[in-house]
Amino acid sequence: MKPSPISDKRQRKILLSFVLASSAIMVLDSTIVRILDNFSKEPGPVGISALYDFLVIFFIVSNFVFIRYLRQQTILAASRESSYSKYSLNSITIIQLILCAIIVVNAIEFNLTNSNHLAILEIALYFSFLTGIVFLAFITYQFFRWFKTKQQYITLIYAMAFMLLLTGVIISLVYVADRLTFIKPVLTLKTINAVVASNQSPSILMNNLSTIYDFSSIAAFFLLWIGTIIQLKGYALKVGKVRYNAMIIAPLVFYMFPLMADQTNIFDNARLEYGSQFNLIYIIVFSPYKQVGGLLFGIVFWLTAFRITRANLRNTLQMAGTGMMILFGSAVLHGLSFIMAPPFGVVTIAYFGLASYMLSTGIYLSSRELAKDAIVRRELYRLTGEQSGLLKTTSSAEIEKELNKNVQAILVKIKDEEPNSIQVAKEDDPKEIVEEVLRELESMKKKN
Repeated sequence: MKPSPISDKRQRKILLSFVLASSAIMVLDSTIVRILDNFSKEPGPVGISALYDFLVIFFIVSNFVFIRYLRQQTILAASRESSYSKYSLNSITIIQLILCAIIVVNAIEFNLTNSNHLAILEIALYFSFLTGIVFLAFITYQFFRWFKTKQQYITLIYAMAFMLLLTGVIISLVYVADRLTFIKPVLTLKTINAVVASNQSPSILMNNLSTIYDFSSIAAFFLLWIGTIIQLKGYALKVGKVRYNAMIIAPLVFYMFPLMADQTNIFDNARLEYGSQFNLIYIIVFSPYKQVGGLLFGIVFWLTAFRITRANLRNTLQMAGTGMMILFGSAVLHGLSFIMAPPFGVVTIAYFGLASYMLSTGIYLSSRELAKDAIVRRELYRLTGEQSGLLKTTSSAEIEKELNKNVQAILVKIKDEEPNSIQVAKEDDPKEIVEEVLRELESMKKKN
């Protein structure tokens, strides 16, 4: 049964609320150690435990909301068209349930013993990161395949961006895995100042990997920013040039400013003069630099979804936008710069696999859904204009893929039934046949 407009609107509000709240929680989880290090008085074990328990509880609740959204009928209907989508949905559900159980066990262990086993943290880390790598690799492959079929620069931009993002994630996993080898099997409760003071500097090799990670992250961010501008170009007339420019420039400035400030040391005097007060303000203001960019990159899909009436397509687009927004927050690794009990930063990492799934599968299903319905495609292009540029290309590539598959099947059938009649067809490239069919269809459409 299709949801009513009221329930659908309410569902969107709930989903967006949890996306924003999850982004805020990830910022808190990944920066809490550095924030508390700048306080004159640290919270005691009870306060630390209560803070970690709050993060864990929110993680459980938000996962319930996201998984429930993914398993609603409209997305399930779209998923049935593809065996990949069906199995991947079941897989990510099981994986997130396991992660929830691991993190709950971790919280219970700390509450009872004021310590944590490193193995539990490692299991959560590998579960989430390896899951995310699989889904990011899938969507990266799809974008390169779509570009090979329909050579449009917007598809290449996204393909390169996701490839660089995937590279950064793999480097991150290697970096954290290396740091964990120097940590004792059991993490015990220490003061924040003691944890920060005992933090070891990475090796030269890890420093080099960190530099590669920084460059790949910046390049991926910049490419996605360009792709977003291209898709939002038609939106400038609706909101006005001033608001539009502020909306697209602010995330880039917010992302680049702290990186440039750290490289040029422009705040060294302020740090010397104001000490922890300046550090505290700086951390709070600039910590969400990736989350702000993720919100901009994800809003493209949400804006398109708002204007679509077909439930399957609307929900898969919202799914892609949600994944994009959460992905950039969960890919932040500085929360695990300080390995301690309780392991602040693990909640952030635990969102990564889910976010990668929502992004990759949402884009893939949206392209397939759009490829199936010419009326919806025409309506989408009319309503969204430039915002549909990416989907227009990917859905066209899916149409050509299906046509190519059908042509191949027809040629095989003809060959089996009438071997002598296939001699001419043998010399033809199936792709050329598909392109000829597409040209003929375009010609007929123009005549009509």
